[in-house]
Amino acid sequence: MMIPGLKVVAPSTPTDVVGLMAAAVRDPAAVVFFEHKSLFAAKGEVPDGEIVGQLGKASVVREGPTVRSSR
Repeated sequence: MMIPGLKVVAPSTPTDVVGLMAAAVRDPAAVVFFEHKSLFAAKGEVPDGEIVGQLGKASVVREGPTVRSSR
Protein backbone atom coordinates (compact mmCIF):
# COMPACT_ATOMS: atom_id res chain seq x y z
CA MET A 1 0.00 0.00 0.00
CA MET A 2 1.40 3.37 -0.95
CA ILE A 3 0.31 6.57 0.70
CA PRO A 4 1.71 9.72 -0.93
CA GLY A 5 3.70 11.85 1.49
CA LEU A 6 4.06 9.15 4.15
CA LYS A 7 7.61 8.15 5.05
CA VAL A 8 8.47 4.86 6.76
CA VAL A 9 11.61 4.48 8.88
CA ALA A 10 13.09 1.21 10.22
CA PRO A 11 16.41 1.62 12.07
CA SER A 12 18.80 -1.32 12.49
CA THR A 13 21.37 -0.06 15.02
CA PRO A 14 21.28 2.13 18.15
CA THR A 15 22.95 4.95 16.19
CA ASP A 16 20.27 4.64 13.50
CA VAL A 17 17.57 4.95 16.17
CA VAL A 18 18.96 8.24 17.46
CA GLY A 19 19.65 9.73 14.03
CA LEU A 20 16.46 8.66 12.32
CA MET A 21 14.25 9.64 15.26
CA ALA A 22 15.77 13.14 15.18
CA ALA A 23 15.19 13.33 11.41
CA ALA A 24 11.62 12.03 11.76
CA VAL A 25 10.73 14.61 14.40
CA ARG A 26 12.14 17.44 12.27
CA ASP A 27 10.46 16.33 9.03
CA PRO A 28 7.29 18.28 8.22
CA ALA A 29 5.70 15.23 6.52
CA ALA A 30 4.16 12.28 8.34
CA VAL A 31 6.73 9.65 9.38
CA VAL A 32 6.00 6.14 10.66
CA PHE A 33 8.82 4.85 12.89
CA PHE A 34 9.09 1.06 13.15
CA GLU A 35 11.52 -0.43 15.64
CA HIS A 36 11.94 -4.21 15.87
CA LYS A 37 11.62 -5.56 19.40
CA SER A 38 15.02 -7.27 19.20
CA LEU A 39 16.57 -3.81 18.88
CA PHE A 40 15.29 -2.82 22.34
CA ALA A 41 18.02 -4.88 24.01
CA ALA A 42 20.73 -4.00 21.48
CA LYS A 43 23.73 -2.16 22.88
CA GLY A 44 26.21 -0.16 20.89
CA GLU A 45 28.32 2.96 20.82
CA VAL A 46 26.45 6.14 20.00
CA PRO A 47 28.67 9.14 19.26
CA ASP A 48 28.34 12.28 21.36
CA GLY A 49 26.81 15.37 19.84
CA GLU A 50 23.94 15.85 17.47
CA ILE A 51 23.12 12.94 15.18
CA VAL A 52 20.57 13.51 12.44
CA GLY A 53 19.92 10.80 9.88
CA GLN A 54 18.82 11.35 6.32
CA LEU A 55 15.30 10.36 5.33
CA GLY A 56 14.68 9.26 1.75
CA LYS A 57 18.06 7.64 1.20
CA ALA A 58 18.92 4.04 2.08
CA SER A 59 21.98 3.27 4.15
CA VAL A 60 23.75 0.38 2.41
CA VAL A 61 25.77 -1.47 5.05
CA ARG A 62 26.69 -4.48 2.95
CA GLU A 63 26.20 -5.19 -0.75
CA GLY A 64 24.16 -8.28 -1.55
CA PRO A 65 24.55 -10.71 -4.44
CA THR A 66 23.40 -9.66 -7.88
CA VAL A 67 20.21 -11.48 -8.90
CA ARG A 68 20.16 -12.61 -12.48
CA SER A 69 16.97 -13.25 -14.36
CA SER A 70 16.40 -16.81 -15.57
CA ARG A 71 14.54 -15.62 -18.67
